[in-house]
Amino acid sequence: MKKISTILTVFILWGQSSLFLKAQNIHPKLLPYYQVLKTQGKSPIDFMREKISRYDLLIFDDALHPAQEPFDFYQQLIRDAVFGQKLHYVFLEILPVTAQRHLDAFLNAPTKNHQLLYPAFQQTFDGYASNYKTYFDLLEAVWEVNQQLPDSDKIRVMGTDIPLLWAGIEYKTDWQNFRKTLKGRDYNLYRVILDAMKGFKQGKKGIFLTNTRHAYKGVRNKQGDFHWNCGTFFAQNHPGKTYAIRIHNISLDIYKQVKKEAQTAQGLDRVKYRWIRMEQGIWDAAFEALGEKPVTISLKGNVFGKAAYLGNHSLTAREGQTMFDAYDALVMLKPLEQLHFSGRVGAVYTLDFQQEMIRRLKVLNNPTEIKALLKQHNMASLKAYVKSLAKDAPAKPNPLIKLLGSKEAWKK
Repeated sequence: MKKISTILTVFILWGQSSLFLKAQNIHPKLLPYYQVLKTQGKSPIDFMREKISRYDLLIFDDALHPAQEPFDFYQQLIRDAVFGQKLHYVFLEILPVTAQRHLDAFLNAPTKNHQLLYPAFQQTFDGYASNYKTYFDLLEAVWEVNQQLPDSDKIRVMGTDIPLLWAGIEYKTDWQNFRKTLKGRDYNLYRVILDAMKGFKQGKKGIFLTNTRHAYKGVRNKQGDFHWNCGTFFAQNHPGKTYAIRIHNISLDIYKQVKKEAQTAQGLDRVKYRWIRMEQGIWDAAFEALGEKPVTISLKGNVFGKAAYLGNHSLTAREGQTMFDAYDALVMLKPLEQLHFSGRVGAVYTLDFQQEMIRRLKVLNNPTEIKALLKQHNMASLKAYVKSLAKDAPAKPNPLIKLLGSKEAWKK
């Protein structure tokens, strides 16, 4: 017994000395970041297994809707024997509630038939189809997992967003009037999910796959009031039931407002913004020092969580807001330089939808704007342009990465 104790002591001391020697070679400014990842970090799958046991709803911010790697990770979670066994719901922000019958039809079909999903992905705010291949792959993963489960345990995928009924939009003014409903968008997302989960009273578990501002748990404005995002409604009205997770990617830096009214669902057309690295690249440098092995950490009480808040509310956020005010945890999957944008499923642009797409573009754009659109894509007509969208596109490296500065900027 004494011999075993001695051996254990030697291993512990060896591990501590290895960490010490590694730390000796790390820049002093970088060291606290590296130490958090090294001592508090867990594998993303293990971390999420723990959180799905403790919380009813995990809210994931994929940073960018086209991002490929978050959806690879979501598939791993769904297929994981421990995590997947606890999961009842997958909520999608990108699809409206009116897509539900199409989602159900696909998941209940005896074979994987993508055509059943096309109408769901044709219902979008900007008129285009949301044909990211990542979503089709995700739904395939759910379909496959469900084949092994009894009906009572099958995972349900639900669209949660406000429906945009294009059949009723004939003029630009119709579109502008619809946009007024978006002021209640986050509350709608919240209520749809809350109602599906019966107010967290049945012990069922879910994940909400969304994008940045809908995931925040408690960012305050300059007056000290909350920005009432979907995640904030959950965190403030149902404390202890949800957990907000940021998947590391490039970050949105909004630095100037240029007009009052937005014309897009995201509202980025009314501001000046750029894409940057968190804290001038020191997060990326810490991940590199760790060996770039996928890692997840809580943001509570450490240098990552104490970083100044950066995101959609940057212009209006109260001074002193931090990343922990926005999220509970951080997932690092790959270095930024290795991240990708999803491929595209061209078949979503069916012949009928191509005609509808031409109509939508004419509703949303005046002749001058249409001319500029065609020139941008080197197309002779709207018909040719829309037909080009019906082609599959492979995944590609994230093109926004080239806009970032050096990850060594933090040293200066």
